[in-house]
Amino acid sequence: MKTNRNITRRSRQRIASICGIFLLVTACSNAPAQRIAAKQAIFTAKTSTNFAFGSVRLGKAMQKTFYYQNTGSDTLFIQSLELNSDSAFTIQFATLTLPPKGRGKVIVQFEPQARQSYSARLSFAVANGVAAPTVTLRGNGVQPEMHSAIEAAFDGTAPSLELGDDARLKETHEADGNSCSLGDGQE
Repeated sequence: MKTNRNITRRSRQRIASICGIFLLVTACSNAPAQRIAAKQAIFTAKTSTNFAFGSVRLGKAMQKTFYYQNTGSDTLFIQSLELNSDSAFTIQFATLTLPPKGRGKVIVQFEPQARQSYSARLSFAVANGVAAPTVTLRGNGVQPEMHSAIEAAFDGTAPSLELGDDARLKETHEADGNSCSLGDGQE
């Protein structure tokens, strides 16, 4: 009987060792993986990256706003903004550092000084290798159109206008020679 006890004791020890190893392996394999996610800022455009200002009268200004957000888990550091343009485009911005979920904006103003087409690119330099889009800007400088109420009265044919010495305005319709004077009523 002594032998049976030794076998039984040895068997129990082996079984306990095997169970211990099994429990250890099971516990390790079932343990939740501890992943360390790298924190990273993500620059996300919230508006179109193509700004078409259309036709703007010379000397007048039009503004549009470019909105962006940091959709990442780390702070977004904008190192600089570069506007490669004619002087018709200017930018205004305030925030160069955005916390996670933070929002920012750049106000772009277009003020043409000549009758021509304008284009430019607004680029962001962002720290830590974060990608940022380039914003394309386009607009046309145009002169204001002047229409005469008298022209409309003569079916679209252009009348001639004269300013007399007595500061009266005289209009003559070229097609039929009719004239009318605007002023103090004296001829």
